[in-house]
Amino acid sequence: MSPLLHHALVGFIVLNVVIGMVTYVTLLERKFAARMQSRIGPYYVGPHGLLQPIADALKLMMKEDVVPAAADRWVYNLAPLAFLVPCVLIFATIPFAPGLGVADLNIGVLGPLAFVAFLVATLAAENRVPFDILEAESELVAGFRVEYSGMKFALIQLAEYAHMIATSFLGALLFLGGWLGPGPAALGPVWFLLKAM
Repeated sequence: MSPLLHHALVGFIVLNVVIGMVTYVTLLERKFAARMQSRIGPYYVGPHGLLQPIADALKLMMKEDVVPAAADRWVYNLAPLAFLVPCVLIFATIPFAPGLGVADLNIGVLGPLAFVAFLVATLAAENRVPFDILEAESELVAGFRVEYSGMKFALIQLAEYAHMIATSFLGALLFLGGWLGPGPAALGPVWFLLKAM
């Protein structure tokens, strides 16, 4: 198999796995938040609500695309893609197992200081407490995302959760040994995913 075809195939597989993971990370987050609030959470679509992310994706794809009158149309339409593409490109640098990466980078061990810096930077990059200044005290529904609807809102959500998953993958790769674990090498991707969780 040619290297170009190999990279294209691995990239396609990784992209689909990321989209699948994003959908179920959102479901887990909603279930966890519901449990903390003594609610059931998504439950009716599929067994125990497992098909809720698919229903949400279909709903968002069918919604009307509303562009505010005062918005710069070109920038407004390009922003969700400009937000998503770098998040997806991060996955090109992550080897999930030997030979299962799009790019091959030489990365050395960065040490404990790098780990602490990585944790702080990850919290800041994810706009989670205590770094969620974009949503701030006004406690809007979703901060700046409230301006978007339909598919553009879905792309922004996809980018946000893809970024969250990518940073957990980078943390597992840089600080937890990546795919290395006991057992046969074929279990490498399984170990990698377990460490990323």
